[in-house]
Amino acid sequence: MNRITAIKPADKLKRRQKVYLDGRFAFSLAARVAKDACLEVGQELDSERVAALVSEDQRCCSLQHARRYFGYRPQSETELREKMGRKGTPQAEIESACARLKAEGLLDDGSFAQFWKGNRQSFAPRGRQLVCQELRSKGVSEDIIEQVAGEINDNEGAYRAVLDKARRLQFDDYQGTLARLRNYLRRRGFDDEVIQDTLTRILKETGGTNELPSDCHGEEVSHKEVKISD
Repeated sequence: MNRITAIKPADKLKRRQKVYLDGRFAFSLAARVAKDACLEVGQELDSERVAALVSEDQRCCSLQHARRYFGYRPQSETELREKMGRKGTPQAEIESACARLKAEGLLDDGSFAQFWKGNRQSFAPRGRQLVCQELRSKGVSEDIIEQVAGEINDNEGAYRAVLDKARRLQFDDYQGTLARLRNYLRRRGFDDEVIQDTLTRILKETGGTNELPSDCHGEEVSHKEVKISD
């Protein structure tokens, strides 16, 4: 058995506590872990108790690190696990952190998918197929993806994606301009039928012809060229 001879702050903010056993520094703990353990000077600890405290501290630190990812944006469970794994976090601590964050409602693939869809619709409209592709890359299940996909209106998304760009373009080179707009929408995952309807609508609103020429298809662009950001 070892006796606690001192407990001192490890930093100015007192976020961690140094624990001294028999006059020597033994280990440090997160302030919350030390408080929950009710440690005090004079208390005796055996090796099993010390190991349990250190293990709990590691789980606490892993959970804190996991929370930081959510300060940037919501995370899917798969990408959170991958990020923690790349940091060398032990599997047991990853499981513990994910279970805790799920219980708190912070880690939820359904909410994440809704966030992703809403973000795309508001700031960078993408076609339904491309949004689904992005969600799959984040490890979201097919049932959640199917639900989210049903809420995406490709016609409105394509219209908002291209409206400002169309207003800035000059229609002196009529076919070239339409080809650029068409490829712009293709790169964002919209299919040809949606693109045709969108460009017809744009031309009507900008004073152009109501009919799109049959030779304005432009260069074919694969969805695979679109890079999915983290």
